[in-house]
Amino acid sequence: MVTAVLLTIVISNDGETNWFEGATLLAAYLIKGIGFYLL
Repeated sequence: MVTAVLLTIVISNDGETNWFEGATLLAAYLIKGIGFYLL
């Protein structure tokens, strides 16, 4: 969970993204969603 949050902050910090960073953000949001569901 913490890694997904930090990954989201690091990727969205620079302001410009490509498709791989977008896919990584989607994976991080998926991890956070599963984590909140299982809590």
